[in-house]
Amino acid sequence: MSLSEAALNRGVRPMAEAAGGRSDAVTPRSRASWAAEIAQALDAERGRWFLWLPVFFGGGVALYLSSPTEPPLTLAIAAVMLGGVLRVFLHSTAPRLIMSSVLLAMALGLLTAKLHALAVDAPVLDRTLRYMTVEGWVEQLERRDSRVRLTLRLIHLNRLPREHWPRRVRVSVRGDPPAVLPGDAIRLRATLMSPPEPALPGGFDFARFYWFKGIGASGYAMGKIEALDAPPPEPWDLAVRAWFANLRHAIAARIGAVLDGDSGAIAKALVVGQRGELSEEARQSLRDAGLAHVIAISGFHMALTAGAMFWLIRAVLALFPGIALRFPIKVWAAIGALAIASLYLAVSGAAVTAVRAYIMVAIIFIAVILNRPALSLRNLAIAALLILAAMPQSLIDAGFQMSFAATAALIAFYEVRFGYRFLEGWPALVALPLLFLAEVLTTTVLASLAVDPFAAYHFNRIALYSVLGNLLAMPIVAFAIMPMVLLSLLAMPVGLEAGPLWLMRQGIDAMLVIANFTSTLPGASLMVPYFADGALSLLIAGGLWLMIWRGGWRWFGLIGIAAGLALAPLGERPDIWIDREGKLVAIRDKDGAIATPDNRKASFSLERWMEADGDDRPVKEARGSKAFRCDRASCIALVKGKLVSHLYHPSGLAEDCRRAAILIATFPMPERCRQPELVIDSLDLKEGGAHTLRIEGNRIIVRTANGRRGNRPWVMSYRRRQRIPAIASEGDSGANVGGKEGGPSQ
Repeated sequence: MSLSEAALNRGVRPMAEAAGGRSDAVTPRSRASWAAEIAQALDAERGRWFLWLPVFFGGGVALYLSSPTEPPLTLAIAAVMLGGVLRVFLHSTAPRLIMSSVLLAMALGLLTAKLHALAVDAPVLDRTLRYMTVEGWVEQLERRDSRVRLTLRLIHLNRLPREHWPRRVRVSVRGDPPAVLPGDAIRLRATLMSPPEPALPGGFDFARFYWFKGIGASGYAMGKIEALDAPPPEPWDLAVRAWFANLRHAIAARIGAVLDGDSGAIAKALVVGQRGELSEEARQSLRDAGLAHVIAISGFHMALTAGAMFWLIRAVLALFPGIALRFPIKVWAAIGALAIASLYLAVSGAAVTAVRAYIMVAIIFIAVILNRPALSLRNLAIAALLILAAMPQSLIDAGFQMSFAATAALIAFYEVRFGYRFLEGWPALVALPLLFLAEVLTTTVLASLAVDPFAAYHFNRIALYSVLGNLLAMPIVAFAIMPMVLLSLLAMPVGLEAGPLWLMRQGIDAMLVIANFTSTLPGASLMVPYFADGALSLLIAGGLWLMIWRGGWRWFGLIGIAAGLALAPLGERPDIWIDREGKLVAIRDKDGAIATPDNRKASFSLERWMEADGDDRPVKEARGSKAFRCDRASCIALVKGKLVSHLYHPSGLAEDCRRAAILIATFPMPERCRQPELVIDSLDLKEGGAHTLRIEGNRIIVRTANGRRGNRPWVMSYRRRQRIPAIASEGDSGANVGGKEGGPSQ
């Protein structure tokens, strides 16, 4: 037993005794001894302290993102100054040094997130504007099924003062793809709306996602798209982006000339990051087989591409003894691989997942150049710290969490120098294939265990046969598809890409066959309901504790993981859902399933509600429920003994005011409707966004989307209050909504 293990074991025992209630054994002397042994144990793990730096830096970012009100910049600066002072004066013992460093790291994370938020702050459209003339440069062009989505950097927007123009708008164009390219200055007519709010409390916040991208409005185009005759000079950064974007479109066109269908769509996704052309059937098969990560350029793709080039350059140079013996060919190979990784990043579109992967690969090859260990948790921590410093909002992104979880789990596992001793003494022809199979199986299982909680949390879905799907498909991806990606890119300048692309197609088709087979197995996909608050945090904390520490106390991380798994299924299950515009109301019927009237409106919201509830039925099966009785003015249903009315015409107001316990109106309600226990009208929905209601006896517990989001810049009610400070004091909306939100019915 090492000294550090002995210190940890001695330090853990008093904590266990205290948990067992032996307070009579805890004397001042034993407490001092306990503290000293904990300090000794922490000192023994000094080499792992750095790994916690991005964790607590991310904790500061999380404080900013989850704050119910916008933290002032002065608070963030004061927190950094306080953390710095404590760090200078509290360093005499390991616990004090760690405590002060934790506070400083969290304060720096909070300040970084706040500064980034100030840097991207821009006007956001707060109402729908129809038939707007929009002029702008095309920054991004994405094909999505039957439409093309354009992201425009604004040049001009009519009928709106310049100080209220968003920085960017996103516009969908239906029909034939427009003849425009990134960098073009265009004019179009469009209907623009404020960025969409969450479909339910705690749901994905598109407005926050758009806000950090500087997109202040979204909508759809009407009529022709025209080129501007005399546009202003193009910004330099847009010119650089447009050059690479046009290069990607040219490469995609070359791929499309050889490959079509889903094979061509996947090839484009792997080479240039364009995923919009993949059919929904193929996308669903890959998702249910646990192979959706294949079409999102990530660390796996970047590592295979750069690693293959590293091996190729080094192997070729090794053929020449005069060079191999006199020059550092390993360093040369690392430089060449890093250059290829940089080119792949630029060609693939530099998506957030690709940027994360590139930073990690770059750190690995820089470590090779400097003759340092290439793959370690320390390098992973540096990559996480750099990403959070540059893009703090990526902390809550599913791709960030899943990619780092999988990589950290694999590195931590192989740090213990795990070996396959059962293969010792076997013939090489038998041992090597078995070793490869064992490595693939181990890697697949570990990666799946690491990412499944995040998949369940973000997408409410777990691919139960992901281990099988990855075990069958990843050798094909690694040895047939990705090498052809690299070879086709190298062959395109001389027009010889047809051969590598044809070979790539064979691998893609084989992968699709595996995905279809795996996804059609019984119970291939499991829908899970929304996690309880805090469950994912417990899972993350337990996993980090398990992976970062080396001593015996690392196994306490299993307690956090077990607590998170036990808490996850205990999330609130609403009884009533209301979309943010009041167009659709859903209830939980007597069978426990979501049910709505025969209403085709707000289909997107209904899909999100069913996903969050773990309901895997087709959306059409939730519509037309017999639990509702509808006429031309309203729909009514009975939920846990309370009559719920969805009132969409004022002619039914008098009757429903007398009989309903819960009244939901799509128009402003007059004050005289006092019989219902709870009234929610269009003003409430405008202020609070989507609502969910849960009935517990005589109590009606109300949750609102904006209540969960807080008073933040990306929340429309906040933007309105910033522009019109007196709105809360007016007798119409502010007081009325406030009374209902804070009434005794909740």
